[in-house]
Amino acid sequence: MRRVHAVANGTPETVEEDLAVMPRRVRRSLLNQLAEGERIIVRTRQSPQVLLQDAGWPLLALAVWVFLVAKVGVTPQLSDVVFVAFLVASARLVWKEAQRRYSWFVATNRRVLKHSGIIIHKVPMMLLRKVTDMTYSRSLLGQIGGYGTILFESAGQQQAIRELTFVPDPDAVAQALNAEIYGTRPRRSTTSRDRSWPRLPRRPRRGGAGPDTGSGGPEDPGGDGGPPRGRGP
Repeated sequence: MRRVHAVANGTPETVEEDLAVMPRRVRRSLLNQLAEGERIIVRTRQSPQVLLQDAGWPLLALAVWVFLVAKVGVTPQLSDVVFVAFLVASARLVWKEAQRRYSWFVATNRRVLKHSGIIIHKVPMMLLRKVTDMTYSRSLLGQIGGYGTILFESAGQQQAIRELTFVPDPDAVAQALNAEIYGTRPRRSTTSRDRSWPRLPRRPRRGGAGPDTGSGGPEDPGGDGGPPRGRGP
């Protein structure tokens, strides 16, 4: 099974396969937007870390409710209020997760699209040729959590898609977008084994025990038996 958060880098023939990881309604909506010959470069959605703050509220309400009931022994009315707050925060978290599952970012070889909405679908899009600059950043928490932010710039225009936050696998996504927008490819790191030039021989150590260089050795090509080069008599 293909990863949900991944760079697709597909072909026009694999568009439906690249979008198969999405919910049916999202997949159908995006297929209606794509033109003939378009291929998917990137398809991803926000990282689950975007829900950390929303997940903290029901946990906090639950902790307060347990503390009031078990430790303090407050009146049932107050404990019921705290428990209702826990239910409301939990329902809000479920709704936010549903919105995250229906919000997708898709980049093709011609444009970028951002699908959002569960009941009412909203699909803003922008042509790749209108993107003049792209900023890629990762905070300290993003480096730890594995997400980043991508900002699109368009000269003198109000773009429909400006910022993508909590992008998972941001290095691969940024490299794929750079390759398609600017025609660049990721730089490959070369090691000493991959070098095309020959390795230079090491210079012999001075004063070490080695073969006699007084007659035709590497230190005395002339073989005249005299002192090594650069030394006095």
